[in-house]
Amino acid sequence: MTETTLLAVTINANTTPSVKISPEKIADPRVESAIQGVYVLLRKAGDATLNGGDKRSFQKLTSRCETLTKLLLSIEQQQTLESLHTGSELTIEAALTCHQIPWELLRVNGQFLCERFAIGRIVTGQKNNCASPSTDSSPGRCEVLIADTWDLVSTNTEKTIVERRLRQFSHDYPGVVQSPKMKKSPLTTDIIRQAIQQSSWLHFAGHATQVNGQRVLCLNDQDGDTSEQASPEQLSPDDLQAFDVSPEVVFLNACGALQLSGREKETQQRSFVSELLRLGTHWLIGPVVPVLDSQTRHFVTEFYDAIAQHCSMGEAVRRARVEARRKLGPYNLL
Repeated sequence: MTETTLLAVTINANTTPSVKISPEKIADPRVESAIQGVYVLLRKAGDATLNGGDKRSFQKLTSRCETLTKLLLSIEQQQTLESLHTGSELTIEAALTCHQIPWELLRVNGQFLCERFAIGRIVTGQKNNCASPSTDSSPGRCEVLIADTWDLVSTNTEKTIVERRLRQFSHDYPGVVQSPKMKKSPLTTDIIRQAIQQSSWLHFAGHATQVNGQRVLCLNDQDGDTSEQASPEQLSPDDLQAFDVSPEVVFLNACGALQLSGREKETQQRSFVSELLRLGTHWLIGPVVPVLDSQTRHFVTEFYDAIAQHCSMGEAVRRARVEARRKLGPYNLL
């Protein structure tokens, strides 16, 4: 953990109060154990959504998140965050290895941070910030890519929702929403590579799976093949190595697409998070654990509704989480 010097949580990126967490706290073995426990319980809570959510699983998740909060934040730091009004914009700044910590699930005043605040993350030394206003620049060329998957029944609905909201959002700007006709032209690695290099806003909906320790995007699995055999219809983080540019906004709506590969620096394993941030993506949105198609549909709808109303990225994510939980039930969390 020598790479980490501090983690700062600031309001609007230029005002106080500020919370700084020492490397010693982050490197505490109890923190690592609590992190793994949170992700295990988060997956279980997600699985339980099929039956409307599970109170016991959710309570266990909440308890583990409260434990993690106490390990990372002092009482004074918790009080500092409690003093902020709902909807305040928090920016979490840290080395990439520390972004595996589920900061949004820390608990303050009986709430998850992600429900109380508009949270953005930046990697130390880079300028990406999800809490920044979404209207700072034109949406430019937007692409909505839908993988040709056999069992994601709502992807076409999602494509329609996203395109309509982006058209509304771009009404006051010169950007034009463009999208490949996926029924006539199945999604291929060439199409998505071109979109990554030429678009300013990219939304992908489809599967992601684990291959050789990495999360990869499945572009075409009509036969239901989710095995770990790589194929030309998969895009991996390694495929982005040769790129020198990426969209300002990337929304990867695929199971665990933004999962980090691990905190062991010696592995040097790449992820979509590390590669897209390296290329200059400012706003990177997507799940860090497997999620259900039915869950994310609510989240996507609420997020793009907020974007169409010109909310900041962080506030759009916060609203989407709150509304998705309201619709899915109190024991669900995205």
